Amino acid sequence: MLKKIALFTLTGALAVTGIVAANQYFTKDSSLPEVHVEAHYAYTVDMDKIGEFADLVVVGSPSQDLQDRESVVKYFPRDPGDTTGKPQALESFYTLADFEVQTVYKGDTSVHPGDTIKVREETAVINTAEGKKKLTLDKYPDDLKKGSKYVLFLKKYGDYYTLVRDAEGREAVATDADIQKALEKHKVKAN
Repeated sequence: MLKKIALFTLTGALAVTGIVAANQYFTKDSSLPEVHVEAHYAYTVDMDKIGEFADLVVVGSPSQDLQDRESVVKYFPRDPGDTTGKPQALESFYTLADFEVQTVYKGDTSVHPGDTIKVREETAVINTAEGKKKLTLDKYPDDLKKGSKYVLFLKKYGDYYTLVRDAEGREAVATDADIQKALEKHKVKAN
């Protein structure tokens, strides 16, 4: 009987260990160490003007996890005489998230429900000697999560859109009441 209890306990412990290991392996974003970068902006939009300043206001969800998105990382050129071996200075970084539009509340008449648009986020994944790391701006919250629903206040920038005032240009929502509250907060009239 004691052997059965010990075998059952050992089997249970191995199962829990396997579940925890699998969860850490398959939960992509949570395992990335973060590097926070300080940002300075040439200008900013007043909080009460976000809805007015936005070219496009939509509700929808990203269709990719952070690690599956296109990360763009730019470095300043290295001084030709630099032999220190230090890493190059970081110039800019971002990812382009595929965002599936469910509802359009303002703006660009070429964007319709069911369309996918590119949204720039001020976060990126880089490979380092210590492994993958997530770069993020100092005051930027978590990246847009696949499967979560958001109201985005966007400005057109070439082939993609950027969030107005970075983090303040998005609201996580779960219900129609949440959507209405976000639209009212930023003075956008619902269709």
